[in-house]
Amino acid sequence: MNSSNVSKVSCIYWKIFINGGPFTMVLQGLPPEMVDIIYEELGLNEQDVEDYVKMLKEWLHKQPHLPHINDDLRLERVVLQCKGRMEIAKSVIDMYFTLRGKIPEVLSNRDPFAPWFKDLTDRILVVPLPNLTNDFCRVTIIAAINPPPDIRKFDPVDIMKLAFMVQDIRLAEDIMLADIIICDVQKGTPAHAAKFTLPFFKKLALCALRGYKARVKTVHVLNATQLMDAVFRLGKAVVKQKHRDRLIVHRDGYLKGYDSLHEYIPPKILPREYGGEAGSILDMWAQWKEKIYSYREWFLKEGALTSDESKRPEKAIDTGELFGFEGSFRQLNVD
Repeated sequence: MNSSNVSKVSCIYWKIFINGGPFTMVLQGLPPEMVDIIYEELGLNEQDVEDYVKMLKEWLHKQPHLPHINDDLRLERVVLQCKGRMEIAKSVIDMYFTLRGKIPEVLSNRDPFAPWFKDLTDRILVVPLPNLTNDFCRVTIIAAINPPPDIRKFDPVDIMKLAFMVQDIRLAEDIMLADIIICDVQKGTPAHAAKFTLPFFKKLALCALRGYKARVKTVHVLNATQLMDAVFRLGKAVVKQKHRDRLIVHRDGYLKGYDSLHEYIPPKILPREYGGEAGSILDMWAQWKEKIYSYREWFLKEGALTSDESKRPEKAIDTGELFGFEGSFRQLNVD
């Protein structure tokens, strides 16, 4: 971000906080002038985005294998995520609907009123913090609240499923430049770590980087022990070097405070559990669960739409090729 925009952002945030601070613990609404700065940073303006959304809708209606959606807000977010590059945006939309059919354990059967949802959200939280950083990044914290005592009931795929439910809501409501992910593994054990396999990381990378086109600035792992280094190596194996370089492991832990985390993320936007000033993360999670409940109809209808591979004009996407394996796993580097 250029220096003049950094100065503008600081002034705008000061006005927000001096007038009473955040009014919500879900997603803080952005003043129009901040939205304009985000557009500028992406090399776009409001008219550009409107034109690109119209183009995407016209393109979608010509694709026999894709749902014909008219959700301008979500299409706008795709345009922003892809910085207005239309061929990339088309590829992302195609992959978004394709992966729902290829990875149903993650991207289907997402009823928040189902028993699995209550059980999972009592044990795991996925909280996008209300306010952006000064460089317009959205910080999301993923942490265990109360891991299941029976390790056989722990499945990392459930965490992925919950994370992408939250991401689908953000596609309708959030505007930012990039993501910062915080994974707190304080309550993890070697038995939990052993559940994170290569297929898991391949699915995660495909969904995040190709289906949702996440622009990840950094991933911070908190309270990590050296026993988890093998997990980090697996995760790094499926992405390009540029993504590997964005992983930052903090070993100082909650007993020593979070000074190393604060070097990257200002305490004013972090929950108090992480040495911050933005309230309780459990209160934030309670509000986020209500937000997810409010999207139930969307998850049951629009959120369940998939590509119809029998109608794809070109060759249908093969699952083995998509995941980079045929019989046995090969290296998959997701850009």
